[in-house]
Amino acid sequence: MGSDELIVLLLLLLVGALYTVCGALMYKAPPGKINHFFGYRTRKAMKDQASWDFAQKYSGKMMVYWGIITMALGLSVWMVFPDDLVIVSMVMIAQTALIIPAIIATERKLKMMQKTVKKY
Repeated sequence: MGSDELIVLLLLLLVGALYTVCGALMYKAPPGKINHFFGYRTRKAMKDQASWDFAQKYSGKMMVYWGIITMALGLSVWMVFPDDLVIVSMVMIAQTALIIPAIIATERKLKMMQKTVKKY
């Protein structure tokens, strides 16, 4: 394996590794109070402290899950196209877009959680 192939592999794994590490940090040590600088910050998440706490933990789990999928995708592409920078670039864009399902899942769970809380 040449140095170019190694760099390509590292780049493909980097996005997933960042998702996984950030997700694990958000799950294990979420920001305690609602803030505008760090954490999962959407209107629903910042509605109240219970929503904030839930969103930090749940989005952390989702980021770890999608980070692992993203790394698997990167490794699979690298095994087939170890030195094709055009394909690697397109995959990295796709990897970045894979955070969207984590956001959608978190927003849906937040909505369900907030509806359940309103009933009681």
